[in-house]
Amino acid sequence: MIEYPRLNADNLNLGFEEFFQTFSGLFQGDDQKACYLMGVLCSKVLDIQWHLHQGRQPFFRHLKGLNLDEAKIHELLWRLKSKLVEYERDYYGGLERAIAERFRLARSPWRMPSSEISFFFTLGMCEAQLFDFTPTTKEDPS
Repeated sequence: MIEYPRLNADNLNLGFEEFFQTFSGLFQGDDQKACYLMGVLCSKVLDIQWHLHQGRQPFFRHLKGLNLDEAKIHELLWRLKSKLVEYERDYYGGLERAIAERFRLARSPWRMPSSEISFFFTLGMCEAQLFDFTPTTKEDPS
C-alpha cells in the first residue's frame, strides 16, 4: 500500500512535490501538476457545496463536462477562489499557492492536448481525499 504524505500548512508545497516525485513517471510537467492540483481544489469546493446545498453541487456546471483546455483551467482558478470567498471557506491558501507556483513554472501556452488536461484535472478530483491536510486559517492581511 502506498503511504501518501500527510500535508499541513507548514509542509504543503513540499508534500505535493514529494507526491509528484513519487509518481514522476506520470507527472512530468508543471502543467500536469497544475491541472492535478486544480482538481484537488475543485473537489474541496464541490465538497463544501455538497454540505451547504443539501447534496447539490451547482459549481459542476462550470466544469464543461470535464472537457477542459488551458483557457478553461485558467478561468476555473478565479471561479474556485470566488466560491471559497463566497462560502467563507477561503482557507486553502497553501493549496492555492502550490497551484500558482505550478502555473508560473508551466508557462503558457501549454503543449498538452485537452484530453490530457481533462485527465489530470479529473485525476486530482478523484484523488483529493488521499491527502489528509488541514486547511490553513485565513491570513491577516496586515
